[in-house]
Amino acid sequence: FAVDDNGVAHFSVSYDGKSATFTEAKVSVTIQKRFLWVFWNDVDSWTGTSTEVYGDIYTTFNLEDTGVYRAKFTLEFYGTSGVVDVIEDSIEAEY
Repeated sequence: FAVDDNGVAHFSVSYDGKSATFTEAKVSVTIQKRFLWVFWNDVDSWTGTSTEVYGDIYTTFNLEDTGVYRAKFTLEFYGTSGVVDVIEDSIEAEY
């Protein structure tokens, strides 16, 4: 997650699945803006999927104001056995 000088936030995930068991990758990301130094407001969200075993999931967001933003995201990896691996994290960037 990074924000360029024009206020465009870039979010991407690269992954390598195991071809014998991989069925789908899904990423859900919410862009939040910090206010009053401790609170976060949602400003945009997006969900993307891929069935490629090795891939990248990428999107951009146009930010309206300067400030501190974070991408709060969940990655889900689906397998043939029905098991879903989940990774959750957040990354901050300033514009």
